[in-house]
Amino acid sequence: MSCEICRLKKCLTHIRAVLEQAVDDDELAKNPAKKAHMPAYRKPSERFLTVDECKKLLAAASNERDLMIVMLLTCCALRPSELFALRVDDVLPGMLRIDEAVVLGNVGDTKTEDSSAIIPMPPPLEAALGNYIRTSGVTDLLFPSAAGTPMSHENYLTRILKPLGAAAGIKGLNHQILRRTAATHFQKHGRPKDAQGFMRHANAQTTLDNYMKILDSRVASAVSGLFNELIGDAANPARKLVN
Repeated sequence: MSCEICRLKKCLTHIRAVLEQAVDDDELAKNPAKKAHMPAYRKPSERFLTVDECKKLLAAASNERDLMIVMLLTCCALRPSELFALRVDDVLPGMLRIDEAVVLGNVGDTKTEDSSAIIPMPPPLEAALGNYIRTSGVTDLLFPSAAGTPMSHENYLTRILKPLGAAAGIKGLNHQILRRTAATHFQKHGRPKDAQGFMRHANAQTTLDNYMKILDSRVASAVSGLFNELIGDAANPARKLVN
């Protein structure tokens, strides 16, 4: 159950209790909140991909661009708005700069100040991205639309990602599932605080202590371990791009 639903249930409980006291004190004839009901809600999705599903998804990708996109979403935990705002000059030696996002079709600021970051890239992924840049001829946006504008992540989801998922036997695939996949499997390679840096989250509930620093070298090592687990299989067709 989400925190919002929990808070709503607590509010309703307190309101009922206050009004019931008013009835007991003869201030009200009856409790108007007694028959109030919680609104219908859906249980939040907890779906993530298994390692085997990740490899099947990559095997279903038929071109270098889609392989790169799926690898970046899965192994670097990028939000789609950040992914489609990436530029050629954001690819740095061993690192990827996240400082922009696509908002309403235009490239602008990232979701939050903490979303902007320099994140480590495993050497094989860096090499594959460099090869993609050379062979695709892109000079500004890494993954532009056919018109050269920022790609719509909704269009990519509908036209490319969902069909790739269907081909791999994965129902209902979306960007959030890939980001959740990254976070779920990362915990096998790094500590919770490292995961916070990897996901670029910042709030008191998840960080616990804002003064606890993230070890960049440990995050880089964990990202390399994640990459090798999900994509490092020599039998994976995607591996040809990173050898």
